[in-house]
Amino acid sequence: MYVPHGRLHTVFNLDSTIAITANYNLDRVWEAACNDGITDVKARIMYNLVLNSEQRARVRQTRLWPMEEACTKPEHRTSKAVKKQQLEDFPLASDSNFFNDKDWSPKVSDVVEAKYKGDQNEYYRGTITRASHGTYDVLYVDGDRNYKLPRWALARFRMYNKGELVDVYDERRDQWYLAIVRRPAPGSDDEIEVMRYNQNGIDVVHSDKVRRFGWNFRPGNKVLAKFLDDKTKWHPGTVVADFGNGQFSIKYDDGVVASAHRDEMMYQWAAKAFEDDPKGVHR
Repeated sequence: MYVPHGRLHTVFNLDSTIAITANYNLDRVWEAACNDGITDVKARIMYNLVLNSEQRARVRQTRLWPMEEACTKPEHRTSKAVKKQQLEDFPLASDSNFFNDKDWSPKVSDVVEAKYKGDQNEYYRGTITRASHGTYDVLYVDGDRNYKLPRWALARFRMYNKGELVDVYDERRDQWYLAIVRRPAPGSDDEIEVMRYNQNGIDVVHSDKVRRFGWNFRPGNKVLAKFLDDKTKWHPGTVVADFGNGQFSIKYDDGVVASAHRDEMMYQWAAKAFEDDPKGVHR
């Protein structure tokens, strides 16, 4: 059942149900449904009958798609090891904006990264086509548009740096995957090398197929961090607390607990992308 926004309604649940409402983050609801034991039949009912077309498009961009290869896998339903690995390796979705330049005044023709409709946590590349009274129209590289976006939904576009965590679009499978930027592709201004999460292969992709997204480290993440005054080496540890403002408490593998800044941390799995650079990532 789909209820349009603003329509008064009453629902009586006669059986176990899944509700997708404006008060919930759809990405997290879909992930929770996958990990909590959703079956193939329930997944199809949820996708085809519960979600509207916009929500279905949103679900197809998550890392748990297609359903047959993700949500309905037994390990996604029952394996504690899979859930533990997700806690250790995956970022926490966040509305924090680490990309916004407060001193920047957007203008027409500026290339930007914008939150689609102003309410997603991913940033898509586009160009400002109109600026008026603190709102902006944006034409995205895929031809889609947004109108009257607020200033806080925009960030000045900058090329991707080595070590950045990003989403990359796979055209063949029509889905986004988690990756880390390895380096700009040799001899190209618009292509970059990325390493897919938990894979050894290196992809060369056009920057138009890459997007930033609002994320943060979370307690339980396995990371490498630069320790206190020793900024030349990376030390393995686990995030134990988020202090805010980019500061985290890290329990290092040798038992020492100390703080580290987001810019001096990376996921342990990401280190494979820098095996040819012993000093690791330089931000």
